[in-house]
Amino acid sequence: NFTIVAVVGGIIFFWRAFTAKSPIVDLRPFTDRNFATGTIFGFTLGVALYGLVYILPLYLAQVRHLNAAQIGEIMFVTGVCQFVASPLAGRLTQAVDPRLVLTLGFSLLGISTWQMTFVTNEWEFHELLWPQVWRGIGLMLCIVPINFLALGTLSPALLKSAAGLYNLTRNLGGAFGLAIINS
Repeated sequence: NFTIVAVVGGIIFFWRAFTAKSPIVDLRPFTDRNFATGTIFGFTLGVALYGLVYILPLYLAQVRHLNAAQIGEIMFVTGVCQFVASPLAGRLTQAVDPRLVLTLGFSLLGISTWQMTFVTNEWEFHELLWPQVWRGIGLMLCIVPINFLALGTLSPALLKSAAGLYNLTRNLGGAFGLAIINS
């Protein structure tokens, strides 16, 4: 029953979005190739951003039986690396082709995730350190060029709608990633 309601609601939404003079949700930014590509990358980034932040603390609490402070110490590494890498990511995105920065960022995320595939119930801070470092740096090397790619070439008239749609797709990626990982 709810599937039928969702399908009918979706049809009505898209019909209204494409035919209304002033739609509630302006989908015109998706006609820009850079924005459409950026939102696909943003969706993928959402999976990595939210999914990995979900699964590691769960592992640390349920398998390693660490308390909240110990989990925070381990997770803190990613945040510090993101903070340190942020200005570097901005400069790199301006200095070289943002696609190269994005490739490096997703490569570092891949390396981090690959390193975490060997995790055992005996891993402690020092084994988890480098995967967290690569993840933190990789996330920033993805976030900055994706934002530039998705929003950097849009006209000011489309930017307001585009920013909301971009954030929505990144959060949807996170939601899908969390649902898949949790299953």
